[in-house]
Amino acid sequence: MTESTNRQPDNRFRRLLAAITAVVTLIIIWALYDSEFHYADTAKGQKEAVADYITDTAGNNSRHSVRPGDPLRVIASRKVNKHLFIFYGAGDQDNIHGLVHLIRGINGRYRPVDASLSPFPYTAGIHAEQLRVKGGDMELLALAGDDCQDMDAFRITYITSEEGTGAETSYEQIYQIEEPDFLWLKDLKEVREELGLKDNAQIRLSAKEIQLLDRDGNDITRQFKDPSISQGWGGGKGTAEMGLLYVLIGIVGGLGLILVRYLLYDDKNHGRH
Repeated sequence: MTESTNRQPDNRFRRLLAAITAVVTLIIIWALYDSEFHYADTAKGQKEAVADYITDTAGNNSRHSVRPGDPLRVIASRKVNKHLFIFYGAGDQDNIHGLVHLIRGINGRYRPVDASLSPFPYTAGIHAEQLRVKGGDMELLALAGDDCQDMDAFRITYITSEEGTGAETSYEQIYQIEEPDFLWLKDLKEVREELGLKDNAQIRLSAKEIQLLDRDGNDITRQFKDPSISQGWGGGKGTAEMGLLYVLIGIVGGLGLILVRYLLYDDKNHGRH
């Protein structure tokens, strides 16, 4: 029996080991990626994302935070391209409401990027906030409703200022309510068109001027005001960029590639002798 014949099983073993190494490397890389992008766009996945991201599990026991045990609700959600926005409500002492912003990964699942938290001073009503989407040039206006079946519309006041002059003007806009729970995401360009403004007009909300209306256009906001809710605060949460994770994925992939190349290269060298 020749030396080359003796080495054939050894060569096959090295090729098998190289294949296993490549598969294990890909599995580790996928697991690392999935550890960040792992929330599905389902009712269950959205609720898990909100609970995991919003709940204060560090034990700070801050009054202005959602604590473990506080009931959480996903009220509505909306997607814009690869971005998912979830409107939520927490049954805590400040009736905290806000938006959780997630971004979709290549695996089709989502990763939380940032979130807002603010007291919701209504038993039912409208939440409004402006959004600047990270990693893009989108500026959105979020208008969201919670349990709005007893109101027909709402009036919101915009404060605008023309670039260069600083002069401020207020505009009122009425929106019809079509369903009790909703989340609308309006591009600020669309809002400017609605108000007849120039493209460079700066817009901000006057949240105190959101009025809930009945079918006759009467202001019924007071009927839904909750005087026990403390206002005057607002907060948010953001997630760091994924640079470190990508570095770790690169290290794992590099080590796997080096080992695979070594096994296959050594296999070729054995085949030449």
